[in-house]
Amino acid sequence: MTRRWSMLVSLAVLAAAALAGCGGSTEVRTVVKTVEVPAETTAEEAATESESDEAVEEEAEPAADADPESCEGKGIDGPEAKTGRCLRDGYKMAIVDRGDELRLKTVAVKLDDISFTDTIGSDISTEQASGTFAVITLTVRNRSNSPQTFAGGFGTQAALTIGRRQFSEDFDAANGADQRSFLWQGEELQPGASQTGHLIFDVPKREASRIATHGQLGVVDFGADLDYPEEVPEYGIIRLWQ
Repeated sequence: MTRRWSMLVSLAVLAAAALAGCGGSTEVRTVVKTVEVPAETTAEEAATESESDEAVEEEAEPAADADPESCEGKGIDGPEAKTGRCLRDGYKMAIVDRGDELRLKTVAVKLDDISFTDTIGSDISTEQASGTFAVITLTVRNRSNSPQTFAGGFGTQAALTIGRRQFSEDFDAANGADQRSFLWQGEELQPGASQTGHLIFDVPKREASRIATHGQLGVVDFGADLDYPEEVPEYGIIRLWQ
């Protein structure tokens, strides 16, 4: 099992526990065709989702003797669904709700909007989603003392988790089809500067309909990489369901 696959599995499990409770300067036109994501599921799918969610809730039941510094002990994991910093399976976590700003050591992230579309296009290229594109609009701020670029390098700085499933950003959609993506903008943020842009994830339509109830956005500091968990000082999570 590669490091990357191990990381995807690990983060998906961590996110499920919490639920228990390259650029260019030419000015171009971006066209986004918005579609409605169906919320209905078949009886079989609904049963599968229900069973999966029940299993997650059972696994996340707080222990009576939980470590007071753990996410369970602080009431962050579980019915109270508090926010704050805690330890989960040995990892340092910073967890906020969707209306709050997530502040890590070198980056601050605020969720502005989530929209869905089957097609993203510009004068350069057009991409059709295999399922539907979940377009997450963020405003990020550089809290470090040197220039930085958000989600535009070779590592993975942000990922979308829905229940136990984790999705990486769609490179083709972000690399020209949507020129508001962080990847396409490739803007170097000076210390204290902010930038607004898109992260784009291609997810099955059934999964897209669950983002509002089971979705979380994972973010790490500048220079950290979700593919290398042992080198990440702290994991940030923005709950998309609360």
